[in-house]
Amino acid sequence: MVGPLLVWLFAIMSGTGNITFALVPVLYEVSYGAKIRPERVLATANAVSQLALMASPVAAVTYVFINLTEADGNTLGKTLAVTVPASLIATILASLVMSRYGKDLDDDPEYQRRLAAGEIEPPVSTSPDGTPVELRPRAAWSVYFFIAGVIVGCVLGLFQKLRPTYPKQLPDGTYADVAVSMSFMIPIVMFAVTGLIMIFCRVKTPTVIAEPIIGTGLIAALLLLAVPVLAGTIVNAHMESITSFVGSAIGVSVMLFALLLFMLASLIQSQVASLTILVPAAAAAGLGAGPMTGMLGAASGNNLLASMGGLGQACIITDKTGSTKQGSILINGSFLVPMLLCSGFAIAIGLGLQLLIF
Repeated sequence: MVGPLLVWLFAIMSGTGNITFALVPVLYEVSYGAKIRPERVLATANAVSQLALMASPVAAVTYVFINLTEADGNTLGKTLAVTVPASLIATILASLVMSRYGKDLDDDPEYQRRLAAGEIEPPVSTSPDGTPVELRPRAAWSVYFFIAGVIVGCVLGLFQKLRPTYPKQLPDGTYADVAVSMSFMIPIVMFAVTGLIMIFCRVKTPTVIAEPIIGTGLIAALLLLAVPVLAGTIVNAHMESITSFVGSAIGVSVMLFALLLFMLASLIQSQVASLTILVPAAAAAGLGAGPMTGMLGAASGNNLLASMGGLGQACIITDKTGSTKQGSILINGSFLVPMLLCSGFAIAIGLGLQLLIF
């Protein structure tokens, strides 16, 4: 439960789920070292990284939603009063359910096969003679640098004025200073941290290249670029049809908002774009800001194809036990159940809370 809660906190403070990339190796090592099935932690953390954005005061999706619903009396305070407790409770409940998900490692045939074949080392925190494993020189320094980098990322997410700016041309031809997006700041900060670790902890480059996590990172980076581009290309070519369908469906029943938001987010792979299309149509059909806020958890449907995304692949490749799987039809992998749990719990709790707030 601790791992997903940390992801929830860091995602809220930074305003981006990309910060989870830095936590995946840590979550895996800690869970495996404790002989916990890594899938339970990694898959839940993946789902939480997207759910938490609905409760982040610095996430782009939050401000887009508020701008679209402020005419109906919605405010940042009201939105967060619903989404923060709803996402937090949903994270806790999903983590509790997932703590019993799948076989224990001792009963997992794939893990036992890999263990017997020598493909993975057993989870030990001590050396064979019972003494603690000796860490590399200055290993503790690397931990301090990493924690400092995460804190810096969270602070930059909370305080936009601390980020560097660049001039951007506006539609009227003038220029305005715009803060660098957190989607770029997180990699910049963590790359800087990596450089500091290599310099001050005296890490040799060949050692880094030989680490299995390097392959994980490269694949994740490629997928992080490829999947949104592919989805965006397909969606942009059919945007008029999608918008027409959404308007017609909302006209049938405004309570389809959650289902449509889930479907749009999974198709477009963007929470912001999904809300931009759906919220005006729902408002025109008579759905108030309160119920829409309560159903924001459905926007985590953009994780439906998590196994094809960069973070999902990072989890799959990092998990050497083989417990975190991609699935035979893309959506039936390790990430489907925790995503549905997070969305379902968040929607149910959010709808109840919005009755008290709005």
